[in-house]
Amino acid sequence: MNKYIIKKPAMQYAALQARHSIIFCALALVILTFSEQIAVIDKTVLLIIIASSIAILGVPHGALDTLFAQQYWRLNTLQRWLLFLLSYLALAGLVVGLWLWQPLIFFIVFLSISAMHFADDLPNNTPLVIKILHGGTLIVLPTLFFEAEMVQLFSFFITVKQAVIVVKVLHGLAFVWLAGLAASALWLVNSNIQTSIEIIVAGLLTLFVTPLVAFTLYFCGMHSVRHLLRSHYFLQHVSQKLKLAALIFPTLMVIVVASFCWPLLQTQTLETKLIQLVFVSLAALTLPHMVLLYLSGFTVWKKT
Repeated sequence: MNKYIIKKPAMQYAALQARHSIIFCALALVILTFSEQIAVIDKTVLLIIIASSIAILGVPHGALDTLFAQQYWRLNTLQRWLLFLLSYLALAGLVVGLWLWQPLIFFIVFLSISAMHFADDLPNNTPLVIKILHGGTLIVLPTLFFEAEMVQLFSFFITVKQAVIVVKVLHGLAFVWLAGLAASALWLVNSNIQTSIEIIVAGLLTLFVTPLVAFTLYFCGMHSVRHLLRSHYFLQHVSQKLKLAALIFPTLMVIVVASFCWPLLQTQTLETKLIQLVFVSLAALTLPHMVLLYLSGFTVWKKT
């Protein structure tokens, strides 16, 4: 194992995770309370808020990838940095290329990878089946009460006909999925009430809050923050100033690249532009992000 990898101080991490869980659940309950008011906000305004939130609060959790890479590959020369950046961008480019070449395959892979990624938000001692159910919550459950919205959302990436089929398949799974999540939450009540509540709150969000808002709150408020908490301990030898710089610079680069790509979507509506830029960018960055977390030892480390 890399000599810089330090074991998590279990009690400190557990306390931080518990506080984060309380804050996330409280915020989610506020959003649930005002879900009807949120639903009538002008669509363009809401999309701008969502895109800005993901760019400012969600993307930074992946910006620390430069530190993970530096720790694993000892990026102490310009040549090594260029090799890393080219490899990272090449993987991201393959994802974008897949979207342009085979949108349906890209979309199915994106949904699957997202579910796998979100599954790891739960504690390591959570049974795998429960993790899988939780990971797919944001993808499967919205099709119960937001079927039309999900078709519209999916049709930004695949054809309307394909979107209808995908949503119907997910809708068919949703009832069984919901029952599995409910059973999981009940099973965890005695052993891990915190995780049980998180599963319930995430489920309620996807059932009663418009899909894009539910995704944004979970992605920024749960997934991103939890990754940053874990990364704080994984990168204990790194100074706070360097961590802050690593968070800010790559995030700004993503925003600059997205701004550069914006004119390339001239024929698209504002809504289509925003959603495609946000989610294709997330898909493109998720693959190299997950590969790097595995290679750096983070994936194994967080299970210790």
